[in-house]
Amino acid sequence: MNETSCEFCQDRGWIVDLGTNRARRCSCYQARVRSRRRDDLGIPPKYQGCRLSNFRLAGDVGDQLLEARRSCDRYIEDFLERDGSLRETGLVFVGPSGRGKTHLAVAVLYELAEQYGVRGRFVDFTSLVADIQATFQQGAEVNQADLLRPLQDADVVVVDELGARRPTPFVSDTLYLLINSRYMARRPTLFTSNYYLTASPAGSRQAWSAASTRWRNRFPSTPSATTGTNSRPISTARSRPWCAGIRPAVVRASDPDGEPPGSRLSAISNNVWKRRMGERMRKHLGRWVAMAGLAAAAGLLIAAARPVPAPEPSPVPGPTALPAEIRVGLATDLDRLEVSCCETPSWLVAEDGERHVVDGRFSVRPAPGKARPGDHRLQVAALRDRWQAERLAARLAELLAQDANSVLDAATGLYRVRVGRYGGREQAEEARGRLQVEGFDDIWIVVEGRVLEDPAFVVDGIGRIAGRRLRLESTGGVVDILGRRYRGALELFVNDRAGLNIVNAAPLEDYVRAVVPVELGPELYPELEATKAQAVAARTYAVRHRGEYDEEGYDICATPLCQVYGGLEVEHPRSDAAVAATRGEILVASGRPIEALFTASCGGRTELVDNVFPRLAGDGPTGALCVEGGVLPLVGAAGGTPEQHLLEALGLKRVRARRRAERLNRARSRGFLEVVAGNLGWVDGGWLQLHRDGARRLVPLAAEADLLTTETPPGGSPTDMGVPVGALAMAPGDRVRAYLVGGSAVLVVHETPVRGGQPEAVPWSVWRSRSSLREAVEKRFPGLGLVSLRVLERGVSGRVARLDLVGERRSVEVNGLAIRWLLDVPENVVRMTEENGAGDVAGWRFEGNGRGHGVGMCQIGAFLMAQRGLSYREILWHYYGAVDIGHNGSLAGS
Repeated sequence: MNETSCEFCQDRGWIVDLGTNRARRCSCYQARVRSRRRDDLGIPPKYQGCRLSNFRLAGDVGDQLLEARRSCDRYIEDFLERDGSLRETGLVFVGPSGRGKTHLAVAVLYELAEQYGVRGRFVDFTSLVADIQATFQQGAEVNQADLLRPLQDADVVVVDELGARRPTPFVSDTLYLLINSRYMARRPTLFTSNYYLTASPAGSRQAWSAASTRWRNRFPSTPSATTGTNSRPISTARSRPWCAGIRPAVVRASDPDGEPPGSRLSAISNNVWKRRMGERMRKHLGRWVAMAGLAAAAGLLIAAARPVPAPEPSPVPGPTALPAEIRVGLATDLDRLEVSCCETPSWLVAEDGERHVVDGRFSVRPAPGKARPGDHRLQVAALRDRWQAERLAARLAELLAQDANSVLDAATGLYRVRVGRYGGREQAEEARGRLQVEGFDDIWIVVEGRVLEDPAFVVDGIGRIAGRRLRLESTGGVVDILGRRYRGALELFVNDRAGLNIVNAAPLEDYVRAVVPVELGPELYPELEATKAQAVAARTYAVRHRGEYDEEGYDICATPLCQVYGGLEVEHPRSDAAVAATRGEILVASGRPIEALFTASCGGRTELVDNVFPRLAGDGPTGALCVEGGVLPLVGAAGGTPEQHLLEALGLKRVRARRRAERLNRARSRGFLEVVAGNLGWVDGGWLQLHRDGARRLVPLAAEADLLTTETPPGGSPTDMGVPVGALAMAPGDRVRAYLVGGSAVLVVHETPVRGGQPEAVPWSVWRSRSSLREAVEKRFPGLGLVSLRVLERGVSGRVARLDLVGERRSVEVNGLAIRWLLDVPENVVRMTEENGAGDVAGWRFEGNGRGHGVGMCQIGAFLMAQRGLSYREILWHYYGAVDIGHNGSLAGS
C-alpha cells in the first residue's frame, strides 16, 4: 500500500458499513478536496507561504493595526452564516506598496479554503486586464465568457492590485460585469489596491460621488464607533467594520524564507509612486471602483494609522461660460486685403477703440513696423497632420541648429514647416544645400517679415491705424470677406511674419449654423435628431478648442482640419431649426467640454482617440459599435408567453393569469427580478451591453434554451413585454430591455425600429505601387529607403494604430492619423496585403470600410440611428459615453 493511502478507504473516499451495507464518506475525502481546492487557488509562488500566523507586526503599531488584524480573524470565524450559507460581504485592503495587503488577502483566502473547503481564485489585476484585452483579438483561443466564468463561479475571489493598470472602456465594462455578477450571486470578493479610497460619503468627487444610489445604499450609513482620534469611522452594521488602520512605516509581512516582501514591494521610487498616485489616475480609479460596485463587496478598508495622505479635493469646475463669439481663421499671410463694403453703415474699430466710418471699396495692408524688411526662410513641407509637422520641425531645428516651426495655413488647412532665418538669399541657398544632402528636396526659399514693435495697418482713405488687430463691424451684422458673406465682424490681424490673417468673429450660434449644414447636409441627411446631435457636437468642439490658434489671432480654423465653416450662404432652415432647438447645449464631463470629435463614416466601429490622435491620448471618445456596420443577431429558443417564461424562471408555476402581473411586480420589489433598460452597445459571446444616460452596463445572457426574445412596436409602453420571435436583428443604439433572474437575462425585449432598411458600410480598396510609396515616405523621412511595412499595433476597431516603416538601414514608426496621410487612403487602414498590380508591378493593397479619422460620432451612423427613431441625446450618449448634455453655462452677451 502506498504511504499516502488512507488505511480506512484505500483512497477510494468511501467506507462501506458491512452491517447496514451502506457507504459513507471517509474523513480523508474532505481533506483531499480541501487540498485540491487549495492547489486550485491560483496563488503565485511568491505568496504561497502567506498565512495569518506569519503576518508579523513590528514596533509600536497602535490599536488600529491590531483591530485590523482581529477583523481578518473575525471575518474568517464568521464566514458561515447561521443558515450555513457563505457570507456575501468581502474585504478591501488599501495602502502603499509593500505593506502586506496581498499577504493578508492571500492568508484569508487560504484559511477559507482550508477551514470551509470553499472554491477560491486569486487573480492579478494587471494580468486580468491583459487577458480580457486578448480576447478581443481575432482568432483568440479563449473567449471572454470562458475567461470570466471561473471567476464568476468561484466562492471567493481575490483581485490583487486593483487599478495598477488603466483599462480601456470595454475592459472596464467587462470588469464591472464580473463584480456585479458576483454581487448578484451573493459571492464575496476581496480586493487590494495602492490607491486611497474615501471612507466617508461626505467626501466630494471621490468614489462615493460617482457611485449610483443603488451601490451607495449597500454601505452602512451611520458609523457607530471610531478607531481613534486620527482615524476614520467604523460601522458595526452586520459586524462589518468599515475602516481599520495600519502604520506603513512599521508593518511587515514576512515570506516563508524570512525576507519581508515589503522590502521588494516598496522598491518603487517616490517619483513612480507620485505618478501612479497622480490626480488623473486617482480620479479614474475612483470612478471605476464605484462603477464596479465595490460598495457591494467592501467589508474592510485597511488604511494607515498615520493615514495614506488623502489627496486634496480638486476644485469642482463650475459651468462653462459659453463665449459670445468665435474667431474663425479664414486666410493667413496675405500682403493686402481688398474689402467691398458695405450694404449697411459700417466702421473700422482700432485696438484703442477709435472708430473710422467706411463706405465703398477700400484696401488694407500691414505697416512694416520697426523691424528688418524680412528674413529668408526654407519651407520644407506642407503637411496635414499637426503632430507630424511639429516632429519634422524639431528634426530640422536639430539638423541646422536654427529656429524651425510649423504654422497652419488657414486657407488650405496645411501646416507649413519652415526652418532658419537668414539675412540674404545666399545664406538660405547654402542651408538648402545642406538639407538636400540629408535627403530633403522640393525646398522653397520664402521671405518672412517680422513685426516685433509698433505693428499697424495702412488703410486707403484713412491712413495709418496703430495696433495688431483691426475690426470691421456693420449694423446689419453681415460682412463680405474674400467674396463670401459671413455673420458677425471681420477682423484683420498682423502676425509675426508681417502678414495679414483674415478672421471672422462670429456669434457662437451663428457659427454653428454655418458648420452643421456643411458637416451633415440637411438635404442628403434629412433627419432632425441627427442634425441636432451634429449641432451639439460642433458647438462643443468650438468651445473646447477656443483659443487653440490664439498666437495667430483666431480660435479655430474653417477647414476639415478643425471643422468646416461655410458662412452665411450655406445656412439651411432644417439645420437652423436643429441649432435653435439645442441652443447653448454642449457635451461636458467633470465640468469641462469634452473632445467632441466626429467622423464622416466609421465603417461599423469607431476608434479609441489614443490610436488616431496620440496628442489627445486619454482625453477623448472611446470606441463604439455603429449601426453602420449592420445588425447584431440574438437568438432565443425558450417558448411560452413572456409572463409565463419569467414566472417559470423565478420558480413560480401554476400562477393564475389574473395574478401574473402581481407576482412579477412582487418579484421586482423584492429584488428577485431586475429590469435593465437602455440602448444597445453590443451583443456577443453571451453578453449584452446596454447604456443609458451615458452609463454603460454589461448583462450576462442565459443560455439560448432559457432565453426568450420578443419585439415591441416603436414608442410602446415600458411595461409591454412584446411578442415572442425566434431571433432579434438589433443594431447598435436600438432600445432594449433585459429581464434578469439570478443575475442573467432570461428575457430580452427589442423595440422595433421606426423604419426598416439597414444599409451596410461601403468598403474601399486602394492599391499603391512600391515605388510611389517609397517616394512618399522619402519626402517625410529622407534617406530611409523604404523596404517594407509592418503593423505594430491595431486599435479596438481593427484600424492600424502603429506602423513600422522598414528601411534599408533603419526603421521609423508612424502612428495615428499620420498613417492615413502618409499612405493617402480614405481612413487609417484596416487590411494591408502585398499585391502586384497591372503589369506585375510590385505594390501594396490597402482596404477599409470607413471614411475619415474614425473617432467620435459617426455622422452616417447618427443619421441611421435617427432614422430608427432615436433621439439626439441617445445618439450622443452612444458615441461619447458618460457625458452630460445640456445648457452648461450661458451665452455671454446674448
